[in-house]
Amino acid sequence: MQKEKTILFLHGFYASGQCVPAVALREAFEGKARVLTPDLPLHPHDAIRLIREICDKEKPDVLVGNSCGSFYAQMISPIVGIPALLGNPHFKMSDFLRERIGSHQYKSPRADGKQDFTIGEYLVSEFEELEAHQFDCCNIYNKDRVWGLFGEEDTLAHFEPLFLKHYMNSHHFPGGHTPTAEQFKTWYCPLIEKLLLDYPITEDQVRYFQHFKGNKYKLIASAFDSETQERMVLYQALYGDRKFWIRPEKMFFEQIERNGKQASYPKHLACRSTFGIRITSLDHKVLDNPMEQCAIIITLLRQFNEIVAMGWSLVVKANHNVAQHGLNLNFHKLS
Repeated sequence: MQKEKTILFLHGFYASGQCVPAVALREAFEGKARVLTPDLPLHPHDAIRLIREICDKEKPDVLVGNSCGSFYAQMISPIVGIPALLGNPHFKMSDFLRERIGSHQYKSPRADGKQDFTIGEYLVSEFEELEAHQFDCCNIYNKDRVWGLFGEEDTLAHFEPLFLKHYMNSHHFPGGHTPTAEQFKTWYCPLIEKLLLDYPITEDQVRYFQHFKGNKYKLIASAFDSETQERMVLYQALYGDRKFWIRPEKMFFEQIERNGKQASYPKHLACRSTFGIRITSLDHKVLDNPMEQCAIIITLLRQFNEIVAMGWSLVVKANHNVAQHGLNLNFHKLS
């Protein structure tokens, strides 16, 4: 049974899970995907903690953010390995808030009924602290999996140049900072559908990383330090005696300086999933030996540039009589 697709929407600073884009998203994907639109806490560390808890429990297939929600999605996407669409991302929330210190109200209803909040210097400082490290976990593997969508009439956030320093896919739509329901359905939703199609998340998906010194590792799980509650990463070496290791998540995904350049501490290599095909149109007159037939087929397959470029590995199961019963090819795709 195919896993139901799940979309996690992260709203803007003044909004809630009942804002116009959130409602439009739920309407657009009704019957097609499960859409989660939680109310995010005021303080950024609390918001990130909640988003991570939802990711741990609900296993979303894509993150969709708008404004401040995109600020969060960008930081979380490379850590959890989920593609993201950043609508009008605001990468300088501290500047935005510093001009608005005082009492405010949310512009859409909150589930707890609390509509009043205060912007103070401490809140500004919290965002400022995160902004200094917001791109630390960006990596080569994730560059084409985080897409930006920028309103051509946006008067609040103009961060497309900064976005393009780290990511590859930038899109525009004829709208302002907060899209209308129609704009969201017209411009956001098709990109969300494409992200779901292009970067499917499978239940058996495994993530692989390569240390800057060359050794490769498999990420096993995210865990918590029982004393400090700090997030940790459990991973396994893919060399030698294949030991298991634990490292603080922040350190595992951080950028380091090597030879004068910034690089990911471990480079994200791939997420692997599998599928199989069956070849039955073999010419049994060529060779009678099934394993020799297998060798020929594998050699031919490896000549296709897309197979080599995309990092396919191949596991072959041959029946006793390949010509009569066919050949099972199980492809392990590093996507």
